[in-house]
Amino acid sequence: MDVTPRRWLPALLLAVAAPPAAALDPPAEPVLLRAQRHFEALRAEDCAAQLAPAIAFTNTAEFATGLESQQRVAFLWGLAACAMNSGEFEAAFDAAGRLLALDPALPLAHGIRFYAGMILGRNEAAVESLLAVARSSPELLRALEVEHVARLLRAAGDLDLTGDRQLQVHEAIVAAGFTPPPPDTDEFLRVGHARLLLERGRIDEARARLAPVGDVDFLVAMRIERLFDPLREDPQFEARLDLAAAMERNLARSKSAIAQNPRLLQSVYQHVQNLDKARREAEAVALAEDALARLRRDPAAFSDAGRFEPWVLNELGYLLYELGRADEGARVLRDSARLAERGGQNVSQVINFASYLVREGRGAEALALLEQAGPASPYGRAWIQSLRSCIGVLTGDEALRVQGLEYLHAHVADNPPALSRALLCSDDVDGAAALMIRRLGNRDWRSAAILALQRVPRTGMDELEFQKLLTERFDRLRGREDVLQALEPVGRIETIPLDVGGGN
Repeated sequence: MDVTPRRWLPALLLAVAAPPAAALDPPAEPVLLRAQRHFEALRAEDCAAQLAPAIAFTNTAEFATGLESQQRVAFLWGLAACAMNSGEFEAAFDAAGRLLALDPALPLAHGIRFYAGMILGRNEAAVESLLAVARSSPELLRALEVEHVARLLRAAGDLDLTGDRQLQVHEAIVAAGFTPPPPDTDEFLRVGHARLLLERGRIDEARARLAPVGDVDFLVAMRIERLFDPLREDPQFEARLDLAAAMERNLARSKSAIAQNPRLLQSVYQHVQNLDKARREAEAVALAEDALARLRRDPAAFSDAGRFEPWVLNELGYLLYELGRADEGARVLRDSARLAERGGQNVSQVINFASYLVREGRGAEALALLEQAGPASPYGRAWIQSLRSCIGVLTGDEALRVQGLEYLHAHVADNPPALSRALLCSDDVDGAAALMIRRLGNRDWRSAAILALQRVPRTGMDELEFQKLLTERFDRLRGREDVLQALEPVGRIETIPLDVGGGN
């Protein structure tokens, strides 16, 4: 979302009087002059230092009574834009609220309130403002980035247990005509919307939303989750669930995306992922290595290298582990963990590399690596605590093992698979089974739990020392009668011929 002041702000039209002549006791600075001085400071590149005095000014009686309504609106625009650009989201959120108190229909104020509200966890406000923007200025909704839309949907899902608010957001997205730019697609939106429609018995609407969906991950979900069974009575729908044919279509689409977007490393990354799913690991390795070599020869070869180079390296490391080339995989994952993530200290690749070190049984190295991780989301913090608990098992540090489990039990909703992994590390299959049953009964956790129970091809990763134990323990969990009974009403277990992940 662009929050550059000169795009967000209207001109501030203030009639500024000439400063008074010097006197022994100079009069107070005229309110318009004071407002103009603060406003110009807020428009500067280094405006962050001016936020506090500007906010203090807005809390004075002079601001409330000495400026006209439109002048206050323009000033608050400047304040909100500076706060957004400076990462001061509390100040931005407050300024947007004050703007809407002056003019409840301001679309850009709703935009600021939506964006800052998501970041601050003010989900109710974020959803309200998004819906307001969708009604009044759908072009603003269409300009959002995919990750903002996905984040908003998660926020809406947190507001109630029924999914009603999430359904409102989906319908607003459809009405506004939001479509992600290539190489992204809207399939994740269509599937999420269809789930909510199916829960409400709106079968025909769900079928229409799913008609263009062909991503193999989503088709796997449609095969293994009973939620989609009403659609499978249609022979044409059932024919689309042929995973081998779907994988070939996915590969053709992602290969074409590379040709259509030659400067996007994201396109390479997505095709490498598809080759990995298709079990064409050697081909995927060659493609990833070729793209990385091109990037080394020409750092400007890809316009999105800063964002996707760590992820291509990450995927390459996974592939090398899958091919049984663990030493090479570790070197590549170490390289990925050293790169900046979104301009800051890396956390995603640090966690991923530490996870593979744990699988190898290299607990002390994994613990040292985790100390280098940047600030993590609640989801990421859960994985860090899960790995720390597993490291406690590997190193015989009982306090570390227990601390991780205690954190994960207290924050289970942030990341149920992270708790499952830690329980399996501790060989607590009973606890992991109880958690799996709980996940199968929770509408928000269910899909990932059903996917985790699928049988997928073994790779070289499953031959790593500690991973062998984790795989054997999860196999015991999958075969338990109590887990199968909990699964029966909501899903089924298949042998999936593709590497679609699933986790714990």
